[in-house]
Amino acid sequence: MRSFPSPLETDIADGYGNKVERVERKLRGMMTRGEILPGEHLRQDQLAHTIGATRVPVREAFKTLVAEGLLEHRRNSGHYVVKLTSHEFLQLCWLRSALEARLAQHTRWPDDQEMRRIEEINARIEDLGADPESVFDVVELDLAFHYELWQLSDQNLLAREMLRIRRLMGPYRAATAYTKDVVKNSQIVEEHERIIQALRDRDLEEYEKALVDHVGLLYRIADYMAEKEEAGEA
Repeated sequence: MRSFPSPLETDIADGYGNKVERVERKLRGMMTRGEILPGEHLRQDQLAHTIGATRVPVREAFKTLVAEGLLEHRRNSGHYVVKLTSHEFLQLCWLRSALEARLAQHTRWPDDQEMRRIEEINARIEDLGADPESVFDVVELDLAFHYELWQLSDQNLLAREMLRIRRLMGPYRAATAYTKDVVKNSQIVEEHERIIQALRDRDLEEYEKALVDHVGLLYRIADYMAEKEEAGEA
């Protein structure tokens, strides 16, 4: 049984609480796709109109995103999308590396159905190729790929924290990195295949190493962000 729902599931039943959840997912997606930018001031009434919701679920969704660290509330000013510095992004890289290692150490081997799901997601990423228009789809599929891996671990609290970290990284992975060719789609597919092979071989040591090495791609994004900051372009 999955310890928490997939971040990409879209089938949400009706009800007030579910309306809030739909708004939360919509806002996260808008951040990842660059429709809402880091540092941007968000107005509840405008957003409600844009996404076809009322202000109440938008207000409640804001509270959740503040708790996740995606939004910040400024007194007498309103809500803003959190804007990370390269130093802060680097800290997230370190945290993710540590969590990936811990989750890998406590993994179980996937059954045939789980293995097919993992392989199919990576195949979909590969099918997207190097098309720059597919960058945001790649980010979302990459999240789905790693979500399946987290579900193999019994460390459910750490897996939830990993999801939060990934959501913080999402906008920068898409807008800052992939569109600037800092991380190539082919590299993602290749490193995912290494992870998959370790699962097939049931090689725990290689599985952990492959995951930690994979996080190394994110350090390139931190370096790119630092270069932009030094040039005054951040």
